[in-house]
Parts: sequence; structure tokens; C-alpha cells
Amino acid sequence: MDRLVYTAMSGASRTLLMQRQHTSNLANMNTLGYRADFATAVAKQVEGDGWQSRVMAGVGESFVDTRTGTLEFTGGELDVALNTDGWFAVEDANGQEAYTRAGSFHVDADGRLVNRHGLQVMGADGPIDIPEYDKLVIGENGMISIVGQGDEATNLVELAQLKLVNPPDLMVKGPDSLFRPRDPEAGIPDQDENVQVASGYLESSNVQPMMEMSSYMSLTRQFELQLKVMRAADDIAQAGDALLRD
Repeated sequence: MDRLVYTAMSGASRTLLMQRQHTSNLANMNTLGYRADFATAVAKQVEGDGWQSRVMAGVGESFVDTRTGTLEFTGGELDVALNTDGWFAVEDANGQEAYTRAGSFHVDADGRLVNRHGLQVMGADGPIDIPEYDKLVIGENGMISIVGQGDEATNLVELAQLKLVNPPDLMVKGPDSLFRPRDPEAGIPDQDENVQVASGYLESSNVQPMMEMSSYMSLTRQFELQLKVMRAADDIAQAGDALLRD
């Protein structure tokens, strides 16, 4: 009966992992630019001596929901959202270029343009630094223009352009929720002039709470069923032991 226990246990273990993923999605339902994760389970035949009749649940591929979140108006001069496919470029904690859909930016004490996590925002020509200004405008192509502090209101000067990319190869999400090309050999994506931004907007998470809750409840019922199978296997084993003792 131990074989039945291991079969049920493999399914229960995979179910718990998928529940954690849905829990993470729900926890990030208000995180700007967040992309929901989902995973799959696969049936794996157990190989060994004798007739190969046992199948256990295995880890399948994990995916990211690429649907766009809702664009919400904020009016913030450094709030931008992508209204096409594409990504903003930032410098990650290791100094490497990574990508995000979250466009909630601000200028730090050193004059660097950073995101809400303090990561430097990349421009088409490198990291973006912004001097003191009286007015700032971000165009549809990501061009940042400013009126310098004390300058004439009509003296709008182009400062830098946000690096906007839309690589053809698949992007994968890391533990820091930043995206990178699936193929490291592909190199750093180039600026894509077809990517456009909407100034004064932020993109919300694409998590759909009702669907996440429904999936979580379904997995809970599945987990309970697997526990019942394990208990039934234990009851059968105890009954068999009792017969042997008699």
C-alpha cells in the first residue's frame, strides 16, 4: 500500500506548490505592472523493474500571464505606462539590464531617475540623470523633456529617452519580478521605436482575483481528496497487518 501513498503524496505536493503560486498572485493583485504566474503538472511514469503501471504527478512548466493590466490615470509627471507591447529597461541589483512594465518613477537625492524599488531607469543612451527642473514632460516615444529650474517656461529641452524594448524572444520572470530574455545568448535588446508610452498613467496588475480564488478553492478540494487517498491507504495497510496477526 506504500505505493499508493507515494502516488497520492506526489499529487498533494504539486497541489501545494500551485496553491502557493495562486497565493502569490493574490498578494500582488495591487502591485503595479505585475504579471500573474501559473504552472502545470504532468503525469510521469515511474520507471523500474516489473510492469510500469505507476504514474506520479510531476512538475510541469511555469508560465507568465502576458495580458496587459488596466491603465489607471494618476496625473503624475513621472508616472508612465506602456500602451503597446514592450518593456521599460532598468538596472537590476547586480548592475545588469532587466525589464519591467511598472512605470512608477521618481528622482532620488542623487538626481537619478529610479523606479519604486530604487533601481536606476535606463535610457536609450544609458542611465538617466535628471537635474533640478520646473517642468517635466514625457512624450509618447519616451522622450523626457524639461524646463530647467529658473528657465523660461517655453524653454523645453530634450534630456533623455526612456529605453523601451520589445524583443522577439520569450521573456522570463526572475525572483525579483523583473523580466529577462529566455536566451542569455540573445544579448541586450535594442531600443524599439514602435513602443509607446502614456504619460500620467500606471499599469495595474493583470491578476484576476475571482479566477485566482476559484483556482485556489479547486486545488484545496483536490488536496483534500489526495489526503483521503493517503488515509485510505493507511487503513488498508492496518487491516492487512491485523489479518496477518490473526
